[in-house]
Amino acid sequence: MSLVTVTALVLTKVADAPLRQQGIAAALLLLFAGSAAVVSWRLSEGSSRPTGWVTTVPACWVFAWGVAQLALQGPDAVEWFLGGDNVRHVGTVAEIVSTGDLTYADTAYPRAWHTVIALAWVFGGAALDESRILSFVLLNATSTWILFALLVLASSNLANAIAQRLQSQGWRAGAWAAALAGCWMMTPRFMADTLALGFQTTILAAIVLAVAARECVVGRTNRLNGYMVWVALVVLMAHTWQLLIPAVVVPAAVHGWRVAVSDAQARGRVLVLTSLGALGAAPPFLSAYTGPGIAASAAPGVSPVPSWLVLLASVIATMIVIRQLPRAEATGLGGVVLAPMLVGVAISGVLATSITSYYPSKLLWHTAAVGLGLFAVVTVSFVARAARAGPALRIGGVTIGTLASAFGLWGLVTPLGSQIHAWSTVDGQRVMSALEIPGSSEAQGVWMNTDTETAVTRTLIASLRGVALAADRMSVAEECAAMRESPSPVVVTSKSATAAHRRYDCVDGLQVITVHR
Repeated sequence: MSLVTVTALVLTKVADAPLRQQGIAAALLLLFAGSAAVVSWRLSEGSSRPTGWVTTVPACWVFAWGVAQLALQGPDAVEWFLGGDNVRHVGTVAEIVSTGDLTYADTAYPRAWHTVIALAWVFGGAALDESRILSFVLLNATSTWILFALLVLASSNLANAIAQRLQSQGWRAGAWAAALAGCWMMTPRFMADTLALGFQTTILAAIVLAVAARECVVGRTNRLNGYMVWVALVVLMAHTWQLLIPAVVVPAAVHGWRVAVSDAQARGRVLVLTSLGALGAAPPFLSAYTGPGIAASAAPGVSPVPSWLVLLASVIATMIVIRQLPRAEATGLGGVVLAPMLVGVAISGVLATSITSYYPSKLLWHTAAVGLGLFAVVTVSFVARAARAGPALRIGGVTIGTLASAFGLWGLVTPLGSQIHAWSTVDGQRVMSALEIPGSSEAQGVWMNTDTETAVTRTLIASLRGVALAADRMSVAEECAAMRESPSPVVVTSKSATAAHRRYDCVDGLQVITVHR
C-alpha cells in the first residue's frame, strides 16, 4: 500500500487525472498485489510451521462473517456500514474517483486506504451514478470488513511471534496466544465500535503498529530486508495517521542506524531507502504540519474510550514482556506499543483537553489494541505455569483461563451484530432507496425520518457528485440558500410532497423526490 500510494502521488504530479484511467488503475492494483505477496513472504520469516495456520483461524472467522454478510444482498448487506465516519470515507473515495488525483495541496487528511478502494472501483470500469451507488457502497463496506480481518490476523501473528521469541512454553503457547489475541480483537469495544463508527484509518494504523511490534521481535537473517519493511511502515503510517508517526519512525531510525553501523557495504542502500522513505512520507506530514497543525487534535468527535481495565492490562503485559527481551528488542517493542498512549497524554496536556476527548481516546485505543497480543502471551504463560504449581495457583490459573476463553467466545459472536441490525443507526433500505432514485444526485435539500438518516443520505448524495462533505448537517435556512442558487431546486425526502413544500416554502419551482419505504 505504501508503494501504491507513493506511485499515485508521483503520477498525479506528472499526468492529468491519472487515477481515472482504467489501465493505470489495473497496473497499480497489480503492483499492490505483487508487493503485498512479497511483504507477506518477508514477514513470514521467524514463524514456526506448527502454529502458522492457527494464526489465520480468527481472521478467517471474520472473513467468513463478511461472506455471510454479502449473502444478505441489497441494502441489508451494508446497513451496518451506513453510519459514523464510514459515509465520510465513502465521500473521500468518491472524490478520488472523480478527480483522478491524489494530492495533499487542499487537505492534510491521509488517503492511502481510500486510494486503493478508488483504484478498485476505477478498475471495474463502472461510472458512479444513482444506478451503481449500492455497488459502490458495498465495495467500501466489504473493503472495510476485510481490513478489520487483517487487523485480527496481525494481532494473532504478533502474539505468536512474541510467544515464539520468548520460547517459554513451546509452540502450543504461540497457538493459544494467537487464537486468544485474534478473538479478543473481535470483542465489541474493538470490532463493533470501530466498524460501526467508521474508524477505518484507525484500523489501518493499528495494523501498521501490530506489524511494527512484530518486526521488533522477529530475528531476520538479512537485516537490510527488515529495514525495508520499517521504511514501508513509516510511509504507510504517514499516509494513514500522522499523529502515530513517532511510534514507527523512531524504531525505524534505530534499526537503520544499526544496519549501517554493522554493515559498511549496506550503508549506501540504507541511505537510499531512507531518502525514498522520507520523500514518500513528506507530503501528508508537511501538509498537516503547515496546515491544521497540532491544534487540530483538539477537534471534537465521537470516540469510545477503551476499557481502562483492558488498557491497564495491555500496559502491564507490555512491561512484563519487554523485561524478558534483550534491550534493543525491548526498547523497540515498548516504544511501538506505548507510544500512542504517550502521544495521547502529551496532546491532552499541551492542548489542555480531556484524555477522553476524540483524538487522545483514539490514541489510547491503539495502545490497548496492539497490547492485546502481548496480554494474550502473558495470559497463556500464566495459565500454563499455574497448571504445574500448587492448588491455590492452579485454581487461579483455571479462573484466568476460563475468563480469557469466555472473553474470546464473546469476540466470536460479536460479528453477528452486523447482521441483526445491532450496529445500525439508519434504515438501510430507506437510505439506499433515496440514493437510487434518478435525479437524487442533484438534490440540494434532504429531509429523512431522523437527523442521522438525513446526514447520512446527504453525505452519500454528495458522493454521487464526487464531493467529500466537510459538514453533513445543515439547517433549513442553509438548504434554502443552496436551493436559491440552483436553477432547479431539488429535495429528497421520505416525507410527503405536501410536507416538503411546506418545509421549503422559501423557494419556488421546488422538485420533490419522494422516497417510498
